[in-house]
Amino acid sequence: MNAKQIQLAVGQMQVLNFHSPVCENISMGFEEMDLMSVSKAHLLYEFEIKISKSDFKADFKKFKHLNMLNNITHRIPNYFAFVCPDGVIPIEDVPKYAGLWYYKDNALKGI
Repeated sequence: MNAKQIQLAVGQMQVLNFHSPVCENISMGFEEMDLMSVSKAHLLYEFEIKISKSDFKADFKKFKHLNMLNNITHRIPNYFAFVCPDGVIPIEDVPKYAGLWYYKDNALKGI
């Protein structure tokens, strides 16, 4: 299993949820999103794909986490979640502002 497989599964899920556009690997200034989508209600969804716990921990060096933690609302998504192989990230390690999805057997499960 690799990050691209997970990214494709998340993108398919968002298309099935009628999000448009659904875009992969978006760069906005010095920030990057693994997958971004926009709902019919014009809400921005961001998903960060993480393959290992060390990759997850390294993500917190990004400026966007400081913004989300402090509720600074410019340039942050309405919904943010990490997506990883089943069990890689324990739910208790995920900040309150973020969701968590597990990928297992070609399926996604929200935690």
